[in-house]
Amino acid sequence: FFAIMGVLLLGTQGCLKDKNLRLQAEDESEHPKKYEVKTIGDVTGVGGARPTVVSGVGLVVGLEGTGGGAPPGTYRAMMENELQKRKDAAEHVKEILGSKNNALVLVSAVIPPGARKGDALDVEVTLPAGSTVTSLRGGYLKECVLKNYDTVERRAGELRDAEHRGDEISHDIGHRLENTFITPFDREDIHALISGLDDVIDLVEEIGDTFVLYRVEAPTPTAIQQASIIVRQCEQIHEALGHLRKFQGLDQYWIEIHRLENEGDQVVRSAIAALFRNGGNPLEVIKWKEIYALLESAIDKCEDVANTIERIVVKHA
Repeated sequence: FFAIMGVLLLGTQGCLKDKNLRLQAEDESEHPKKYEVKTIGDVTGVGGARPTVVSGVGLVVGLEGTGGGAPPGTYRAMMENELQKRKDAAEHVKEILGSKNNALVLVSAVIPPGARKGDALDVEVTLPAGSTVTSLRGGYLKECVLKNYDTVERRAGELRDAEHRGDEISHDIGHRLENTFITPFDREDIHALISGLDDVIDLVEEIGDTFVLYRVEAPTPTAIQQASIIVRQCEQIHEALGHLRKFQGLDQYWIEIHRLENEGDQVVRSAIAALFRNGGNPLEVIKWKEIYALLESAIDKCEDVANTIERIVVKHA
């Protein structure tokens, strides 16, 4: 644009100096002009953008007896959830995950800035801890869902909003207790239950804020596994609270929450041991040790809520 304006100004000045000046154009047929056309992509690059890390669980099929049953735990539960969504697999989940010709794997990839739909990506496939698979040779990875880690600050803000809403509900219940003569069960148990749930929500909010504060670029497999355990515990708590009024048939929920807490203990112990065993940047070790501890605290608080529910049920059995 500025080059065009410059040419116009020079031409105008020439006309003012000599009104009789006439421009004689060259015969383009004799001297054709050649222009080098460049696109924006030729002269620009992507700056300030970070690669997108995506990860998830997948299934390698077509093995000749070198696969193995998916080990129990968070990754198996994630795979079961994905298979339940597929009409062709929903009725055969146990068979699929128990076959020696299949293997549960962890899948991750890095999408570079500026990547377009259809671009090839390098995908890393690894086996989860406890896997009995001996070889993946000859198999192929079925289509799987990979999730990305982005908009951390927005997600942390959503957790903060949820925590504020939780505080409002807690205060509302407290006011109602003050004005209610007869309660569904002991007041002290109601306070303990509300307090325990509030502790879980507070820890989840703190975890989100910590990821922002420490500028975590991507979660580790351990952090993903711990977060998945918390989600599953909260689902069990939600189901239990929906049946609490009857005080019956709730043992299955707190038993599963206790089992998940034990699983979380094993995960975090192995992860912290690996942090110090593998060495690495001391700041990274300190950062992830604290994050793992916060996630473990949330898992423990979910178990505390389960204990409160169990105590209430036992009192009214």
